[in-house]
Amino acid sequence: MPRKEDSFSPFLVSTNWLADHLADPDLRLFDVSQGPVVVGGETISAGQAFEKEHIPGARYLDLKSGFSDPESPFNYMAPATAVLAAAAGAAGIGPDSRVVIYSAGSYGFAARLWWLLRSIGFSNAALLDGGKEFWIGERRSLETGTVAPYPATILQAKPLSGTFVGREDVLAALARNDTVVINNLPANAYSGAAESKNGRRGHITGSVNVPQGDLTDPASKRFLSPEEIRQRFAGAGLTAEKRAITYCGAGVAASVGAFALAYADHSDVAIYDASLAEWACDPSLPMSAPAAPPDPA
Repeated sequence: MPRKEDSFSPFLVSTNWLADHLADPDLRLFDVSQGPVVVGGETISAGQAFEKEHIPGARYLDLKSGFSDPESPFNYMAPATAVLAAAAGAAGIGPDSRVVIYSAGSYGFAARLWWLLRSIGFSNAALLDGGKEFWIGERRSLETGTVAPYPATILQAKPLSGTFVGREDVLAALARNDTVVINNLPANAYSGAAESKNGRRGHITGSVNVPQGDLTDPASKRFLSPEEIRQRFAGAGLTAEKRAITYCGAGVAASVGAFALAYADHSDVAIYDASLAEWACDPSLPMSAPAAPPDPA
């Protein structure tokens, strides 16, 4: 029987595409949800939630194991290239794999893995558009229990330069007209109205705000079109010829911003990996936030 037309995209795949290709031998489907997850009113770990329900054939990946730098004082920081390539190979990702990724609640951790793979030159990965929530909303089937890992393989890294930057790069960018530093947190976190888990409230002085939630449709949670995404960023001052540096609290929401820009064909994008986890705790680095309330009389 001839194989149906294949429309795999290295950015997004639809639930229809995934349902049609679940049995493909080259498919690598991963749930990369992290942290506590609420299932049926009960707060459990993401790994336990995966055992309760997941898309058929998916495997669970803990991004803190192999896909993050264990020596970093900050969570989820990118590991060395060789470590990352070895972790991908151990997870079953080879040069001919087609990888589909989803995470619970938001695209943050799915986009994080997508960007990590991109940083080592692997370009055949996609996010599930709408995520597991959209899959469930269409009343598609789920599985329970643990699943054996994919067979390990070898993935040779072909690193791309400039996918991650540090604080000195951000400081330099703030003094330039050809780079826009973009905060992908909600507006109240950017403004400083919301409390911060990372020290000082507010945003890096000189940065602009494009919340990750503004890049998806409010109802379906599917990504906006590339043109709509370009318009969102253009409204904050990012034009096609400028470099973009995204940041957030710890490089997760920033991964959604970076992914969306790549999907919209913006060619020069980097993530400030340590983001506010580093910046907000260093009083020598410039931040803007509301003035402190006056002391009571």
